[in-house]
Amino acid sequence: MKRFLSIVLASLLLFSCASHPRNRSASPAFFHPDAIKVREAFGLGVDQIPDGQRMNQIGRSIWALCRNVHPVRSSLDLVFDNNHDGRIDKDELRVARGYLYGSSLLSLNDVDPALAQQMAMPPRTALSQDDLRVWDEYLFAKPQIFLVPHALGNNFERKLAGGAQSFDGKVIQSALDLVSRGAAEAFLKTRPLASASAIPASSWVARGPVKSQLQAYANTSGTGVVSEQEGRIADDALKAPHPVKTAFDRAIDFSSFGFIDASDITIARRAAFLPVAKVQAYAKGPFPVVTKVDALLDIDGDGVVTEDELQIDAQALSPDGSSSQIPPKLLAAFNLNGDGRLDANEIERALEFFRPHPVNPSNALDVALDEKKTGFLSQDEIGIGAGHTAKGRTQSLDERIQALRLAAENAPKQTAVFSQKHINITGKKLAVVGLTSTTKNIGQEDLDGTTTFLENAFVNVGSVSIVDRSDIDKVMSELELQLSGAVATNDTNAVKVGKLSGADIIVTGTISLVGKKYYLNVRLITVDTGDILGSSVASADSPDGFLDMCQQAAAKMF
Repeated sequence: MKRFLSIVLASLLLFSCASHPRNRSASPAFFHPDAIKVREAFGLGVDQIPDGQRMNQIGRSIWALCRNVHPVRSSLDLVFDNNHDGRIDKDELRVARGYLYGSSLLSLNDVDPALAQQMAMPPRTALSQDDLRVWDEYLFAKPQIFLVPHALGNNFERKLAGGAQSFDGKVIQSALDLVSRGAAEAFLKTRPLASASAIPASSWVARGPVKSQLQAYANTSGTGVVSEQEGRIADDALKAPHPVKTAFDRAIDFSSFGFIDASDITIARRAAFLPVAKVQAYAKGPFPVVTKVDALLDIDGDGVVTEDELQIDAQALSPDGSSSQIPPKLLAAFNLNGDGRLDANEIERALEFFRPHPVNPSNALDVALDEKKTGFLSQDEIGIGAGHTAKGRTQSLDERIQALRLAAENAPKQTAVFSQKHINITGKKLAVVGLTSTTKNIGQEDLDGTTTFLENAFVNVGSVSIVDRSDIDKVMSELELQLSGAVATNDTNAVKVGKLSGADIIVTGTISLVGKKYYLNVRLITVDTGDILGSSVASADSPDGFLDMCQQAAAKMF
């Protein structure tokens, strides 16, 4: 029994080998085979179903393709030789195994219930995902253990042995024929998508409280209620095969290779009639940091990732740029061009990193995370960002971002009001004066550097011109006796310095140390009237993060 349980647990790994479609440029072997070409390789027409003997032959061809790396030697191999190098490599094997021995086998419960019952673990009489994981363990994960003669180790093997006293060569061949015949039937007998599409997709996903398994897939925000937007996204996904693009797609990518095919859609639609007695609640933070990727999400470095930190991380990585506050750890990890912000390409790279993905040999962190040496980083190896925590399943960053975007769609008026509060100082002359520190940890050299950072930040986000520091220093020198260093604490004096130096707008600010964090509080003041146009607060863990802190402080006003 212990051995049987270990089979089930260990087999969870290989079926996690999903590849997000946006990774295809980096890993061209992850592709979606053309079903028509696969049929042609078997010598079959679009709707032709072979007889029993021919089906068995096709099953053996499928096993010959999927058993190991090998040179191209058949027309079926040619279909899966995506890089045309005359060899079925490990990535092409992963696609073939997911395509032909993956979750599409579940369709056997409909097209050949008797065969499905033979393949299911007792006492079940129909195939489940657990059965597929065990078959994957036998066929691909540890064939050196299970596909060699050995004593019967569990009830599943006893069922397959059919009265034999050991798992000998004859039993092994019979088991291979059984599952390969199942793979052939699942591929060739599954109802064509066209007939399944006769019912409009909009009728499949009901809006409202989650009651069916399909609604649970659609409810990517985890609220327990399928919103109009979530329903629309799911409806669109159930119309036709397509690359994985959304959180819902990832939920129904049962074959785990980055493409929603006819089998995935059929299984998902069937889930509309499967009730869920209780929607499983997401685990809530704080979550202990377990993986190196978890540490990137731990903004304050206290060893746990809170819900607030995850929300900040999700906002920072939202493709629509919904947050100007980028946590320093994310900025350091993904700001590849060194401009102090995350552009669209860098955000996309970051999101790819937090999803299960093939190991990039040139990425040291990828290689370090691949402790199981499978060449693929699974959800549990990545951790919290992928939705796997020490407390159980939680919302992944993708799902949190999806929820943020849905919330934004639901509140267009709030977004419009917020946009009216943005400050427009384009073309104005700006002077940073009166920046001071309330902590002894920050000296004049750090203040001068921070002043420069602030000037650059306002140039970048406010499109202003900056008053030359020499002009400000000259005015300060002329007024030194009058001001007696009071520029930092008196807005009237600061405005006077700004006016005499030719500025339209001045920036004043203070740096404080509270606990272990530095906080920058800045204000934007008009020289003509002395009115405060805006203020903001940004933080940094150390002086090394002051550049990012200044950019955050400036960006929050625009």
